[in-house]
Amino acid sequence: MSPRSGSNFKSCATDEGNLPWTTLGVPEYDAWENKFHYRVTDSFADDTANCSTSTSGVSFCLDSSGDINIEDENGNSVAQNVPAIVISYGANANNVGNPSSASEKENQDDDTTFVEEDYRSGGTNEFDDLLTWISPGTLMYKMISAERLP
Repeated sequence: MSPRSGSNFKSCATDEGNLPWTTLGVPEYDAWENKFHYRVTDSFADDTANCSTSTSGVSFCLDSSGDINIEDENGNSVAQNVPAIVISYGANANNVGNPSSASEKENQDDDTTFVEEDYRSGGTNEFDDLLTWISPGTLMYKMISAERLP
């Protein structure tokens, strides 16, 4: 997500990539010394307000929803319409681009579906990704509390 510039937010360069840790004030690396990865819904990151009651510098409204969905290993919904997610690819992050399991592959395929499941070690079905996300309701509450929405 992008830094503030004056009274406006700038557009994200991309809707996913390495987490902008300096801007967010969080660590650059996970416990395995790998960079965190993020994905954000475009409408929560751009600087074009499309609301009927626009708030300067905010591109989303109280009725906006995300496009990211999180499923379990069986395809059951864990969370829907998530605006932003952060991922640690775990100890086997060196397998990014060549994941050992279908679930890890899903978390790396540049779409809006992610898999959250229990840790499994070894073999061709390993899973050690760690995901965290913010719900639309929590985001809206925080933005209202910060007097950015309205």
